Amino acid sequence: MKINQPVTDNEIHIKEGQFIVSTTNLKGCISYVNRDFIEISGFNKQELVGNNHNVIRHPDMPPAAFEDLWNTVKADKPWTGIVKNRCKNGDFYWVVANVTPVREGGRTTGYMSVRTRPTREQIQNAEALYASLREDKTTLKPSFGNRLMKRFRDYNVQAYLKMLLVLNVVVITGISTLAYQDVSPTMLAFIIAGATVFMAIAVSLLNRHIKTPIDYAIEALHQIADGDYFNWVETTRDDEFGRLLQNLKSTQIRLACDVNETRQIATETGRIKQALDNVNANVMIADRDFNIIYTNDAVINMMHNAQEDLRKDLPDFDTDKLLGSNIDIFHKNPTHQRHFLTALEESYTSNIQVGGRHLRITANPIFDHDGERLGTVVEWADRSQEVSVEEEIQTIVDSALAGDLSQRIELDGKAGFFEK
Repeated sequence: MKINQPVTDNEIHIKEGQFIVSTTNLKGCISYVNRDFIEISGFNKQELVGNNHNVIRHPDMPPAAFEDLWNTVKADKPWTGIVKNRCKNGDFYWVVANVTPVREGGRTTGYMSVRTRPTREQIQNAEALYASLREDKTTLKPSFGNRLMKRFRDYNVQAYLKMLLVLNVVVITGISTLAYQDVSPTMLAFIIAGATVFMAIAVSLLNRHIKTPIDYAIEALHQIADGDYFNWVETTRDDEFGRLLQNLKSTQIRLACDVNETRQIATETGRIKQALDNVNANVMIADRDFNIIYTNDAVINMMHNAQEDLRKDLPDFDTDKLLGSNIDIFHKNPTHQRHFLTALEESYTSNIQVGGRHLRITANPIFDHDGERLGTVVEWADRSQEVSVEEEIQTIVDSALAGDLSQRIELDGKAGFFEK
């Protein structure tokens, strides 16, 4: 087993509501880690992705615990355990690790792990168990009695029903035989009563054996429907209902991973939006159908200032209705513009004139990781004053070349750089 060093006595505590997520291939090499994993482990993404998951293994963890983990997930079942992990600097942290096989197209392609904060009682129990395992004072393998009980517990419900049916036939046949042999009515009544009580107890136990996991699964599904994916389903059964609960837990783990990822994406998106809201550049984003889905404050202010001029060529233009409208509103020939933007694969800059305003548009396509087009980000610049100054200076230069030195630059209508 790999022994990671150095180690310290400093414990790092997972925050309440924090979820550490990772996925690996079938050999245990990390293929994905979330931000919480990086922050608490102290490793950067490059040090984790592509390397074996045992890079965070703590020397206090006994090999038997990981043997139990691998035996479980390789049997296509989810595994839960309290695990002590090592940070890059040697510090440690405890987690409740929930590991499940990841299936694609009906076959297992890797493993997913979602880790949450354990209670102090869980940690203390785990420390005692792992100390005993390291000293060979105990084992995770079940005793003969436990294996025997598990065998009976894991019988398929269908097998129990068949056994009950056979037993019922045997009892009825026996009672009929005794009645045919002229057994005394008292004895026959006693036998019938005993058989009835026995069958009632057997049916009651079977009903409980079936109903308990069904009620448990229903409650878990209610919690999932309410958005609680982290109240993990637990089961030691391996019959039909045990496999139902195992698959339900695998679903919980995958949903928890997806929800956590969605939350992180939403947080990062919120940060990006906040940054774009406060930049001076005039930014607009359109989806793949060219519907405007985002405008920052700068572009709205620019459009408000230019609105009356724009309406000379675009009578229906309304800055207040810009969000949600289509970029076709800026073009007299939207078909040509759509065809051009659809084929756009790199940054493109164009200068247009609308209502006497000179506008520069810089468009950049947005693609996802698979190269599929998601939309277009557009940066606007109102060059009207710049163009006006250029034309004014050109007129003065042309006049000077013709011998007329009486022309002057007017300061009216100019501000900032152009005024200076």
